[in-house]
Amino acid sequence: MPFTIYTLKDPRTGAIRYVGATKLPLFLRLEHHMNDIYSDGKVSPRVQWLRDLAGNGLKAEIEAVATVNTVDPREAGDQEQLWIEHFREQGCDLLNVRRGGAGLYPREGLSQQGLDMLGVVPDTEVARREEKHPATVGYWRRKLGIPRYQGPRFTREYRMHWYEEKWKSWDRLMMLPVEVWREIEKMRAVYIDMGVLRRRHYDHWSQRLHMYMESLDEGNEAYTAASKTFLALIEKLEVERDEKFPEEV
Repeated sequence: MPFTIYTLKDPRTGAIRYVGATKLPLFLRLEHHMNDIYSDGKVSPRVQWLRDLAGNGLKAEIEAVATVNTVDPREAGDQEQLWIEHFREQGCDLLNVRRGGAGLYPREGLSQQGLDMLGVVPDTEVARREEKHPATVGYWRRKLGIPRYQGPRFTREYRMHWYEEKWKSWDRLMMLPVEVWREIEKMRAVYIDMGVLRRRHYDHWSQRLHMYMESLDEGNEAYTAASKTFLALIEKLEVERDEKFPEEV
């Protein structure tokens, strides 16, 4: 499967803010980027920018700029670096911390101090101190069997701030379950097409719906109505999951 070089644009200005490479469908890669905003261990400039967009009810725009017909991630990484350099020469204010490509082949070693920090602090903090890509840190942490740092998650109040800003009107609030469900349906279609759909995917989507639902204000009539919609969608997912994978129950 070829690699795609892509850009993330600011929907407010159209400015290119990030360049990356992926083998995933672009809408799914964007979904992964947006999921990073819910992890307090993610502190890169890119994630902070995505959080700012989400706080204003916006999402980055993803666009393909080139296709790299290779199975070698190093070659794709080299092309990613060239595109990063190209856009910087064009005056783009990119949020890429490194030259690019490191996330495609994370095999650089860590110092003893870096190894001692694995699992004690977030991978992003180890990467910052070691001047490595976070994917490199994650690779060595998994290779050594060290659990991920489990720091405090975003509080309910913190999530509430985002959702209240994004879905403060009744009409937009009632669209929240629909918007989340559309993204889930897109991912489900891709997994079915690739033949990799598993019960764990349904469990993950149910957890995601629960997370959105739990962030709602139960004392507000509009939020309560949206919560009922979330419960119906969760039940729908669980019924379909048990029908497709009864042997795993």
